[in-house]
Amino acid sequence: MSVTVKIAVKNKLKTTTKHDKSELIDRIENHITKFLQKSNAPGLVIALSKGDDLHFSKGYGVKSLDNIGQEHNDYTVNTYTPICSMIKCMTAAAISILVNQGKLSWDKPLKTYVPGVEFSDPWVTDHVTILDILTHRTGLSSYMDGIHGKNGLLDSKKVFLKNLKSLPLVGEFRSSFEYNNMMYSLACLIIKEVSGQPYAQFVEEHIFKPLGITKFSWYTSSLKKTGDFAAPHEFAYSIDEFYNEFKDAKAEDNLELKYKQVAGWSFEDDHMIGVGTLALPATEMSKWVRCLMNDGKSSNGTQVVFDVEFLSKPHNTYTGNALGYGCGLFTKLIDGHVVKSHTGGLPGYCGEFSYVKSEKITLFIGCNASNQLRIHDVMLAELLNHTGITQIIDEYEQKERPWRYINYVVKKYRTFNEGYKQIHPRFDEFVGTYTHPAYGEVVIGKEDRPGHLSMVRQPEYYVLYPYSKKDSDDDQSSLSFYALDGLISTSWFFKINDDNSIVLYLKDRSGAGEVEISFFKKA
Repeated sequence: MSVTVKIAVKNKLKTTTKHDKSELIDRIENHITKFLQKSNAPGLVIALSKGDDLHFSKGYGVKSLDNIGQEHNDYTVNTYTPICSMIKCMTAAAISILVNQGKLSWDKPLKTYVPGVEFSDPWVTDHVTILDILTHRTGLSSYMDGIHGKNGLLDSKKVFLKNLKSLPLVGEFRSSFEYNNMMYSLACLIIKEVSGQPYAQFVEEHIFKPLGITKFSWYTSSLKKTGDFAAPHEFAYSIDEFYNEFKDAKAEDNLELKYKQVAGWSFEDDHMIGVGTLALPATEMSKWVRCLMNDGKSSNGTQVVFDVEFLSKPHNTYTGNALGYGCGLFTKLIDGHVVKSHTGGLPGYCGEFSYVKSEKITLFIGCNASNQLRIHDVMLAELLNHTGITQIIDEYEQKERPWRYINYVVKKYRTFNEGYKQIHPRFDEFVGTYTHPAYGEVVIGKEDRPGHLSMVRQPEYYVLYPYSKKDSDDDQSSLSFYALDGLISTSWFFKINDDNSIVLYLKDRSGAGEVEISFFKKA
């Protein structure tokens, strides 16, 4: 197990001592040990710094549950860990470099740099800027993310622009927060168009090289070739298995959730690179976070990133649970301290980083399991010597109890499984192929169990579980389903129009409320 700890007292006038810092590390390690015991997450890595005299990094647990008992399976500070959406501020930083070179402007219309870019609203097309797309204020909802990456529908610039035009805006332009990965794919396209270099090459030359970052992986194929990477893990249950296991569980029971190793998503698409495919060891990630905290400078004083204050300031203040969102960074106020941060997550992974410039604090945590990783808040509170640390720890421990999640899933299962009363009289007519101009095709078939359907959207396969709403059980014009991918659900429903045509709707929630995407049945 790899551990790096550097503690030195440089100024006798400091009120904190080597002993204080050792106690701090002991508390942090104690929190991590408890987290791994309660959550059953396979592994975790942390890298932090405070002031000039405390640097700590360490890996815990294992990289792979499938390789338990084998050599070289320890999760260490050198293990490649996907940082997911934590890369977004790096993408914004690459844009800032081009702005500093005079090749881009924050305020000019996007179509200046990408001729042919077109949103569904012509006025937005004429006015949307690079700053708008990096701060999630275009009005495009997060549910639009599904048109790229995993489903292979974003394989060229032409397809990207075609899909973009087909997507409605659900939020108010510049007056809403609609987190949208697709806009960061667009930023990658802009970097390539303007610099003449692919995104990865540009970042390696202008960010990684001056920061001394030499270990990194952009693609799933290259990640596996490293031989030292964290494998993805998710809960080890189908929805039916989960329900049968925990349907009679009580809050006072000693409950335990189990994980299994999964294949995860495969990323080989250049358009997705600046959205969340990068994997780094914790030691390399910490160089990047310290660069942000040091106003874009490397450890030797070289200016690598420009206008970090501009990048990190809240340009979008409609976020609700934070002071606002800048270019790939949230701003929060914690115990009087201004904190810049971003989370990241993919199936099988999660993480978060933050920095506090006033206290010279940096923190990065990565985990090889799908989890909300609330432990980051506890770590940050410890580093800040938060006045309410006891309450924060108490709240964290209550939220981390498996019962909370178990109770939520069991209740949800009952709403769509036990509550369904009868098979729709026109059930067989729902089977067929449905299309959307941006999302492509979904194929609906029948499952063996009565009243259930299957949905194939290559390469994904879902089971559609019917559920009823008490106020509309007798409504024969529609039928609602939950599509289950493991324990993750999305809501869909079929609607029979007056002309007997059938439309399949994907329902989702955005900052603007509930939105619907229409898939029309092929004749």
